[in-house]
Order: sequence, then C-alpha cells, then structure tokens
Amino acid sequence: MKQTITLIALSMGILTSHAQIAFPLDNAVWKQRHGIGEAPPTYSLIGTKNTSIVLDGTTYHKLYQSFDDGIFTESEYIGGIREASGGKVYYRAATASTERMIYDFSVVVGDTITDAITNTKSGVVVSVDYVTIGSIVRKRITFRQQSSSAAWSSGTWIEGIGNSSLGGLLGSPMLQPTCDCSIKTICLTVDGNTNYQNPNYTDLTCDLPTETKDLIATADNVLVLPNPIHGDGKISWIGSNNYRQLFIYDVAGRIVWQTSTIGKNEISLPNETFTPGIYIFQLVGETNNYKGKFLIN
Repeated sequence: MKQTITLIALSMGILTSHAQIAFPLDNAVWKQRHGIGEAPPTYSLIGTKNTSIVLDGTTYHKLYQSFDDGIFTESEYIGGIREASGGKVYYRAATASTERMIYDFSVVVGDTITDAITNTKSGVVVSVDYVTIGSIVRKRITFRQQSSSAAWSSGTWIEGIGNSSLGGLLGSPMLQPTCDCSIKTICLTVDGNTNYQNPNYTDLTCDLPTETKDLIATADNVLVLPNPIHGDGKISWIGSNNYRQLFIYDVAGRIVWQTSTIGKNEISLPNETFTPGIYIFQLVGETNNYKGKFLIN
C-alpha cells in the first residue's frame, strides 16, 4: 500500500502539541535494498518479532536479518535494539561488547551527529520539520555532510521509522549515495501493516527480499562444503550455469570479498578473510543468479 507524504508547515502549534512517536520494536520489519555496483541489487528483511534478550543487565528487542524470506530464525539473529528516553535508539551487535546509538530524535538544527559506522562526527542537522505519513504526523530531521565542500547528498531520519532511505536501519544517513553501492530503506511494516513506503521505490513490494525472481537460479546444485565451515571451505556448482562473479556479504549487506568465476565451477574461500559469523553469497551470471548463505565457526 502506497503512503502519501505531505509536508506540514513548521509552526509553534505543531512544536508544542507534537507527541514523540515511539520507535517500532515489536513485529517491525524493514525491507532494505543493497546496491552492489555493477551487480544486480540484493534485498534483505531486517526486523524484530516479540522476543527480547538481556545483555549486561540491559533489555533489548532481538533483531534478525534474512536474505531469503520473512521467517526470522535464531540463526538469523544479529543483535539487539532498544529505545531510551529522549528518542535515543541503541543497537548492540550479537558479537559486540557494547552498544552504539544509531538515532537521536531530540537533535535540533546545528547539532552534529556521529556516523553509526565510523563513530566519527560527520553530519550536521540542517532542518527539522514534520511530515504526515498515512495519518500520523512525524518529526523529520535532515542532515548534510559536516564539511561544506562535501558533494554528498543529505540524509533524513523520520520519527518512528528511522533512516527514510539512505543508510538502511542500522547505517548512517551520511553514506555516499552517488553510486549504486549503499543500503537504502524500501519500506517498513509493523504487525503486517505498511507504515512507510520509500517514494523512490513505489514499484517494489514490502513482502519478500527478492524482486528479480525470474533471475534467481532454482537449481540445487550449488554447494558450500562444509557448512558450517571449519578451516578451509569452498563453493562449487555443476551443470550449465555460467556464473561470472562471486560476491560475499556480511549480515549488514556489505561486500567483504568478491572474485571472478569465469570458466570455473569451484571457488575456495580464504579462511583468513572471514571472522566467525553468518555470510550471504551471490553467484552472478549473464542470465541467472544464485543466492545462499553459510556459517563460519
């Protein structure tokens, strides 16, 4: 369902009457588009169910990420997310010993924000206004690079939604968007209802991660051996699938390794390149792709 976004004039009436919109933490699913340069984009669903976890005395909602369906399993657990007072939202990765703040909806014009990826001050708030999405009035915060000479486009947070496009749920709104190499929010559903649809991607659905189903190979002859991988591993395939490139992503959708597969039916995985965790791989051909996942212990 498409949502209409209407700009509301900033006025004292709105400033004094607007109630903070809580960040969605139960049964919320963000669909994300992962740009990967010349390769076709991939899609993922990142979200919560209604489960929680206590880490060092702090309660978080369990966060999951799936690259193939909307059924979140414990093997797809990536960390915890919570909202504190004042509109501050924190994320703690499953492998991290500390949390990091990914949103602060109390900022005002002129405040700087810390890049959620690099942990450096990289953005400055240039405007705070309000938009109506569906029937709910939400605060909208717009940023630009802290350097006035930067050519990067501005990013935007929307209250109760997060990054409205650039950066996805967990990334920074100050990522470089001048190439097809970043993560973008497509839509947000809560309890199965569409709360937000990116106006730049209204032709995409909020359902499954994969939009190019006709390009996805259905053959079962692609194998990761062993899986989970202990030490050395490999990805192999048989048949007439002429794959040309192999991309491997971490659970945040970042490319961590890639190689040419032209004329090959097997690729060895350099164990020293990967830390323990879940990885998604994509074999890209001229007419078909194949996606899968593997675990490194």
